[in-house]
Amino acid sequence: MSQEQIDFRAQLLDAQPMTPALREDFRRELDVLVNQRLTPRKRVETWLWLLAAIAFAGWCVYGLVRHGRDVGTAIILPTFIAVAVVHVVWLARALRRGSFSWRSNFKLMELWTLTAGVVMTVALFRGLRNPSDPASTFGVVFTFVFYVCCAGQSLFNRIKEASWAQREHLLRLESRIADLSDRLPPPPPPPKP
Repeated sequence: MSQEQIDFRAQLLDAQPMTPALREDFRRELDVLVNQRLTPRKRVETWLWLLAAIAFAGWCVYGLVRHGRDVGTAIILPTFIAVAVVHVVWLARALRRGSFSWRSNFKLMELWTLTAGVVMTVALFRGLRNPSDPASTFGVVFTFVFYVCCAGQSLFNRIKEASWAQREHLLRLESRIADLSDRLPPPPPPPKP
């Protein structure tokens, strides 16, 4: 190793000495980055979302019982019921733990995007059943808006996840460098001329 590299290494390691408190700060910051703790306000919000998901599932079951003879309805409503049940389980789990992983939240949004795709596909096939009637494809407009909103949110979540993954990796690297600096022997003294 050249003298310049040794000096630079010493400067880097001396820039901020690693202490147990600093190491704990790294770990805490990483935990905040990966997980969302439920504050009292977030807990109330999560309860409201849980109740809304249960009501939505019940409303879909009612619609399926009442209007389930239509093929489109028999496809769309069970899909909505399945997503609502997954949502209820996810929210209940978050409430029980007192926190949730952002990545699992992003996966939940991707499930809604998939559901929007199923709804849009059914609406397109309904329009194909009667192509001469413009009203038969009217539902595609609403389902397209639903799909675009879900896809936009999924894209936003993907970008956010990539950004967080990058920050997470940087924090892990900083923490590892700090751990390694504790284990490395001090640099040799410069040779005397």
